[in-house]
Amino acid sequence: MFQCLDAANNYPDTGIGLAVCKKIVDNYHGEIFAKSKENKGASFHVILPVEQPQKTS
Repeated sequence: MFQCLDAANNYPDTGIGLAVCKKIVDNYHGEIFAKSKENKGASFHVILPVEQPQKTS
C-alpha cells in the first residue's frame, strides 16, 4: 500500500504521508486532491464536511 511511485527513486519518501491523509479524509467523508504545475510545485486541498452523515442501522 505504501510505496514510492517514482521509478527512478529520486526521492526517499515512502508515500505513507499522503496515504494516511487519504484514509483520514475517507473516514470523515471528505475529499482530497492535488493541483500541480510543472516546475512550480503542487498544492493539496483537503475538504471535510462540517457535519457527518447520520449512520443508518
